[in-house]
Amino acid sequence: TSGYSLTAQDPYNNISRTCIEALAAVMGGTQSLHTNSLDEAIALPTDYSAKIARDTQKYLQSGINVISAIDPMGGSYYVESLTSQLVEKAWQHIQEIESLGGMTAAIEAGIPKMRIEEAAAAKQARIDSGNEYVIGVNLFKKETESELDILKVDNTKVRLEQIDRLTEIKSKRDDQKVRSTLQAITECARTGSGNLLELAIIAARERATLGEITMAMEEVFGRYKATNRTISGVYAKEIHMDAKFKNTLELSDRFAALEGRRPRIMVAKLGQDGHDRGAKIIATSFADLGFDVDMGPLFQTPSEAATQAAENDVHILGISSLAAGHKTLVPETIAALKKIGREDIMVIVGGVVPVQDYPFLFEQGVAAIFGPGTIIAEAAAEILEILIANITDHIAVNDVSFDVKAGTIFGLLGPNGAGKTSLIRIITTITGADSGQVLLNGEPLNHLHPNEIGYMPEERGLYKKMKVGEQLLYLAQLKGLTEKEAKIKLKTWMVKFDIMNWWDKKVGDLSKGMSQKIQFIATVIHDPKLLILDEPFSGLDPINANLIKDEIYQLKEKGTSILFSTHRMEQVEEI
Repeated sequence: TSGYSLTAQDPYNNISRTCIEALAAVMGGTQSLHTNSLDEAIALPTDYSAKIARDTQKYLQSGINVISAIDPMGGSYYVESLTSQLVEKAWQHIQEIESLGGMTAAIEAGIPKMRIEEAAAAKQARIDSGNEYVIGVNLFKKETESELDILKVDNTKVRLEQIDRLTEIKSKRDDQKVRSTLQAITECARTGSGNLLELAIIAARERATLGEITMAMEEVFGRYKATNRTISGVYAKEIHMDAKFKNTLELSDRFAALEGRRPRIMVAKLGQDGHDRGAKIIATSFADLGFDVDMGPLFQTPSEAATQAAENDVHILGISSLAAGHKTLVPETIAALKKIGREDIMVIVGGVVPVQDYPFLFEQGVAAIFGPGTIIAEAAAEILEILIANITDHIAVNDVSFDVKAGTIFGLLGPNGAGKTSLIRIITTITGADSGQVLLNGEPLNHLHPNEIGYMPEERGLYKKMKVGEQLLYLAQLKGLTEKEAKIKLKTWMVKFDIMNWWDKKVGDLSKGMSQKIQFIATVIHDPKLLILDEPFSGLDPINANLIKDEIYQLKEKGTSILFSTHRMEQVEEI
């Protein structure tokens, strides 16, 4: 039955939900059935809730005689009509997959994942706006929630017990036989000769561990790395008229005006928690609410998540927890942020977290916790109010004076919130200063100077629905180039970056790294005398970061003055 339909609010309704879903499966002729426990939206099941779930199956099997008929619905017209609708909708997806060359190609392009995310985001928006009802969440809500007895798991104890068991197994097994079976797996993976599943079973019988079996194949296959892409516009399309949505957009715009850039959040999945549906919905909807969003890969360690959050210079690190690891993984992440000097990054937690654990997490330094049934616009508004409260009446830039000589590189170094972006916005006259002046070649900035400046903001300014080529042509002409001049220069740059085949791709389909290359080209296409780059390496992989660095060096040699901001000392020292 569906774990998605379970609610943390008024959870005893989940017994009815599960029973109806299980009945539908039985009447459809299922041969295998799992029924969810009523408390799975709150914590791992207790013996009490698991017994109710099992008794639901017993009731359907023996209590209502539904399994004695092959087709209990007896050819119902309504069921046939619903089936026909389902087939028609499914056929559209099948045709899309076939047009891409089959399921393997579709998975590589991220299409199935994207369609699931689109449907999930639209569904969530309908619930948040009240256009779709969920009993206990946005209809017939209880004023007070009765507290459930929940299963408490000491995951540190469980981990140590499992390590002890593995140690005991390894001490008693025949290591020579284990090595032999693992070598057979590696050889089968290399040659394609044999049956990997059969060999894995043989290895397991010799007490090889799952990790060892996996690594035996990884020697040949490598390890899959998912490409994280966030969609946009789906959540907003369904909820754009909602008052809460509009209020949150206003708050995000207010924060951007105060801070000099959009609020930036990283959504992280830690440990062995592979459930990412909720995290994807958060990423999609927050993007529509005016946030810049980064998605961490599945199965990150606390240290990896903290490092990525710092490198991307986010304001918020949102940890999605659905596998009862929050009491260990969240404190470790906060400690990792402190270790690298980024305790300024706000940590929030969302997912299946028992209310009884909230005080512990708040004591550890968590700023906010959002459980199942949270209205996303309200959660985003709460986060923005905390951020705005932290920067209101704060002097962003004061007593700053420096010279950038022609043909040199000047680095602005400082942590998140130090005022780097605010200073850049003053230099480019986007934001006015209360006092002082900015001179370019000894002259106060005026309306003629923008064409001599190339500015790449951290808040990237590309139009996602435009094609790459038309986007770059448009931006180049804004900088004073003719269409002919722009096409010649663009071809040179796109060949240099090996991206000519991106000309007709939509900007919204590009990864973050690809978009950054396009933004860089748009910034330098008119040969500016002064180049201003706000966090130019944020979110780039090492290969693309080095590519941009090489171009910066070449522009410097041509006499371009370059001002760049970063929160990483090693980047300033290197450049």
